[in-house]
Amino acid sequence: MEPKDKFIAYVDIIGFSYLVAESKAGRGYSPEEIAGLEALLGGPDSGHSGEPGGPRICPQSRTIQTDMDYQVTRACGHAIHSCELSPGGAINLVNRAWTAVTNLLQRGVLCRGYVTRGLIDHEPSPAGRADDWRSAEGDRRAAAFKREADRRGTPYVEIDAVVCDFIAQEGDPGAVEMFLRLVTRDGKAAGLFPIQRFAHTFAIRHDFDAAKAKASNDSQRRTLNHLKSQMNAFVDPSNPDAVQKSKDYLAALDAQLAICDQTDQMIGVLKRPYPYEKP
Repeated sequence: MEPKDKFIAYVDIIGFSYLVAESKAGRGYSPEEIAGLEALLGGPDSGHSGEPGGPRICPQSRTIQTDMDYQVTRACGHAIHSCELSPGGAINLVNRAWTAVTNLLQRGVLCRGYVTRGLIDHEPSPAGRADDWRSAEGDRRAAAFKREADRRGTPYVEIDAVVCDFIAQEGDPGAVEMFLRLVTRDGKAAGLFPIQRFAHTFAIRHDFDAAKAKASNDSQRRTLNHLKSQMNAFVDPSNPDAVQKSKDYLAALDAQLAICDQTDQMIGVLKRPYPYEKP
């Protein structure tokens, strides 16, 4: 099969080999839980070999093929997604990668990788449902993606400028809006930002439960701090570019933590009896 020019997302579970070794030693995740973590990356046994029903988000965005030529490979703690060069394809690729990263983060697992544009050939498996890179040639190609992630050294999923520029220049309203929700761009960093999904909100009604709102906000804060500690642990200190990008990404996390502090103050005000007394 001739390689195609496509958008590509490589998502890799950080420390996957260690998780597997610990599981075999009877510690940490069970083998079934390890398999469950891998399944969240997308792949044949999760029914994610393509998009036969069309785009999952932004259905009005332009596509070339109904299924966006969407293909997924998964093996050994990483997944490689690819799709056609269209606004609909690009935003659905970014969304699928974001979903994988977010679901794994909710289970305390951090991912790295990148979304870019390049030549790729996905060989169909005998079942015809998904791609099978569990061969010597597949191992070689997968290793090339891993080496690139190693070179970048960033402990999150980067979005290359070629993808950012494509979505901006196409000017598709839905794709542009969703891209802003899923990606943070600060300084040199452009990456999937799953924390936005955890942004704390609550409705102020007659039955407002301040204790419940406070507990939810505290949970948000713990998630942010956990992600910060993981990023500090896994960034490559010998790579100045990775260090700077990680600093920019951490600044976005700090901004979210500041919102948590403001939310605490708001909850404190709402807990006071009306008319409000000065603290």
